[in-house]
Amino acid sequence: MSNVYAPTKSGKGPAEDFADWYRGYSQLARLVPVPFQVQHLMTAVENAVRKNCEGWATERGAEITDLPLHEVCAHIASTFDRPDGEHRRIIKYLQMTMPDRGEFSTYVRMRQEHRHVLALDGVHLPLPVERALLVQSLTPALKESLVKDPGWSQMDLQDLTTTLTAKAKALSVAKGVDRQGAPTAGRGGWQSQPRTGFSRPRSSLNLMAAENNLKRKQADRASSQPEQTLAAMGGGRPDNSISQRDMQQYYSEGDWTRRTARPYPLASDPENARLFNKDRGPDGRPYCLMCRKGGHTLDRCSKVAARAKGKGQSSRRPRERSARFGRKQ
Repeated sequence: MSNVYAPTKSGKGPAEDFADWYRGYSQLARLVPVPFQVQHLMTAVENAVRKNCEGWATERGAEITDLPLHEVCAHIASTFDRPDGEHRRIIKYLQMTMPDRGEFSTYVRMRQEHRHVLALDGVHLPLPVERALLVQSLTPALKESLVKDPGWSQMDLQDLTTTLTAKAKALSVAKGVDRQGAPTAGRGGWQSQPRTGFSRPRSSLNLMAAENNLKRKQADRASSQPEQTLAAMGGGRPDNSISQRDMQQYYSEGDWTRRTARPYPLASDPENARLFNKDRGPDGRPYCLMCRKGGHTLDRCSKVAARAKGKGQSSRRPRERSARFGRKQ
């Protein structure tokens, strides 16, 4: 993208519209003090645009540098943007594809930015359409990895993005590349470097192991009691409307963030009791999302404790474990 804004009506500007150009410019000018923002903007636009803005300000009986930045930006957009900007933004969004060598997280962020711009235009696509567009735009390898797992077609965008992020990371590890596209070092350093005449099926094994790990995690979330597990994780179930989302009102923002960032079996750890012991049912009594009944909360649930013990997760405090080895806290 050029650092100088040229009117898109003239056909010289690489940006689709002023707002598109301004997103990149604002990152470069984010440290400019507020009183000098309009003055700085005038140095970043074409002379024709600057003269037009100065004349517009004169008609209003003011200097261009005295006017609010948002009014100047609105004037430039309404004066120089092409009238079919909304149409072109929609087409650009529909035609987005993930680069073969790009990071999925970067690509998703770009889609979110474009979706935000469309929302400002009043354009909102239904969830099934958004989901289909995202999956269709993925690289062939990532798309193939996703469609192998059942249930992806019913996910919302947040869950789908989380799943795809894990799969993209697994594919990256399987290919032996880091985030910059460079080979990752093996234990001996030389092991990751290709050798002439030597072939090793390590990538296929890594991919298989990564996919199996992901499937095991998904199986843990939907175990022999899928209704209870989904409810405890916040998914709820058709015959009971109480879910983890109903509990957010009882916790601070910090505690809720820490709670939702970890799997619920850790509720059996006394260190995390405060993240679960305020759960309440509709009647105001303590409520357990695992047992689906009142009387106790997840941190005191015997099922959660048994499940954590079965997975090798100890409920002892770190202080107790350290004392076992004679360490001081």
